[in-house]
Amino acid sequence: MRAGAIAFGPAFEEQWGVRERAVDFFDLKGDVELLFAPRQARFVKAVHPALHPGRSARVEVDGLAAGWIGELHPRWLQKYELPAAAVVFELDAEPLLQIPLPRLSEVSRFPAVIRDLAVLVDEGVPAQGLLDVLSEARPGLVQDVRLFDLYRGEGVRKGKKSLAFRVVMQDTGKTLTDAEVDAAMADLEQLLTARFGAQRRT
Repeated sequence: MRAGAIAFGPAFEEQWGVRERAVDFFDLKGDVELLFAPRQARFVKAVHPALHPGRSARVEVDGLAAGWIGELHPRWLQKYELPAAAVVFELDAEPLLQIPLPRLSEVSRFPAVIRDLAVLVDEGVPAQGLLDVLSEARPGLVQDVRLFDLYRGEGVRKGKKSLAFRVVMQDTGKTLTDAEVDAAMADLEQLLTARFGAQRRT
């Protein structure tokens, strides 16, 4: 058994406060992540005959293949006379049915601190690799790390790309000091530098 979805057309309903844009790979990627939460889905660049080469990925959960996601291959767009790309995913139902029940955890009475970390890495370095390392080796006060921006272009030299991560830090026993936050961010930066040769982007 499998679960699938296809997305096409505007990402949002027409409204004055949001600029119109077409639904894209990252919209559906977010949907897949929510379906598997709290388990972490990984997206590994791979080729599927029905999907656009270079715009498709294999979905993995706990190191095992769990499905596919990507834009439809251009030949299907042409065959069905679609004016823009359609994005699809197909997932095995079994790993979706094994999502654990939520567990109670202490809610902190102290404010979270949010910082952004932007780094430059070689074009061939997958963003998922950096996320995996940050998740596995993050300092204890770091509650969450998410990729929120990928940039190529002016200000980034050829062969490099900029990846920006949002880091959420919080302690259940006290308010974090600036020194603690700075130290945690420095640890994350050093980790990416050691593993991937990443350079901080200012």
